[in-house]
Amino acid sequence: MESVAEELLDCFGGYGIEYEEEECRACEYERECREVTDLLMGGRIEEAFDVIGEDKKIFMKIAEHYDDLEILEISTMIYEFLVELDSFKPLIERDHVPRGQLYYNYDSLGDKEKAKKYFNEAKEILNKRLRTWRKSPEHIDDFIALGYLLLDEDPKEAERNFESAMIYIKLLLGSVYFGLGEALKNQGKIEKAMEMWKKAMELELEDLHAELRINFYTEFKNPRVWKIAPADYSVWENWSETDLSHLKSEDSMLYYKRDDEFEKELEKFIQDLKPGDVLLAWLGNKIVGMGKVLSKCFRLVGRGHARKVRWIALDKPLELEENCKVYRKMSLNTVIEPLDDVEKDIVSIIKKKCQKILENLRVTWDWKENETAEKI
Repeated sequence: MESVAEELLDCFGGYGIEYEEEECRACEYERECREVTDLLMGGRIEEAFDVIGEDKKIFMKIAEHYDDLEILEISTMIYEFLVELDSFKPLIERDHVPRGQLYYNYDSLGDKEKAKKYFNEAKEILNKRLRTWRKSPEHIDDFIALGYLLLDEDPKEAERNFESAMIYIKLLLGSVYFGLGEALKNQGKIEKAMEMWKKAMELELEDLHAELRINFYTEFKNPRVWKIAPADYSVWENWSETDLSHLKSEDSMLYYKRDDEFEKELEKFIQDLKPGDVLLAWLGNKIVGMGKVLSKCFRLVGRGHARKVRWIALDKPLELEENCKVYRKMSLNTVIEPLDDVEKDIVSIIKKKCQKILENLRVTWDWKENETAEKI
């Protein structure tokens, strides 16, 4: 009996280990450790619980240590006491851990009937919890616990639970990498932040936030240039002749509402527009703003197709001469149009007039100076 107390002292009080930032009260003093051991060995578990201070987690820690010492009779007694304590709770709030341990203990002790009983109870709690609550990274422990519980009884189902846990671990780790990127960005360490965001993207392929950050800070070379304009009636949910508010937002959402007249242009918006492409906001025969596409196209229920765009409004709208070919191209009755055939001309113009904006958008063109372009 005394050797067990010594073992507990070594595990807890002897080394002064901390449990959840507070020193393990159950084994803080040798007297208490020996008293708890005597009570447990005598089967007086409720009295031992009173000595510990009714801390269920510390009680679990002691039970686990008895498991390590292979004194299963005592650890089993503790686990059953803990099961009784929370038996009055709703099923999804009950603790599967002591029931899972009782399954392993009784299986090792040869009591297959009780092992089966506690296996079913632990499985029911975990399944109920996973069915009742919306699955999220918070359920990683539940998936893992259910996986281990099912290893012998149903290895295929165990595999599925471990795979589910892995999915949410990746989601959680992706969120951590994104947060690290944000912290580094706020310290001005953009290159290191980019590394973190890229790791977030690798772990969480649909992480729009990481994609936006990466495309926001990436310098795109020779991007395609597009004209975007409102129609006689609104095609863009947040882009009209009287509403330019989206141009004042660094990364606003651009919604394309379906319209039969401009169906072919909707296809361009969905299929041809790419992250990094430059948009020229055309209104009243003037360029009133410039944007860089930050995201791939996605569809929002009830809102239509959308992309994230970083916009910069021009302090002074850029007017084009009416007889130049760029003006003629921009004036076509289209809501979105690639400017491929006049791209060098329009790039030459905006590089001269809006160089600071291009630097802020992080877009460049490396065409040679001797390539001629039509003047404004």
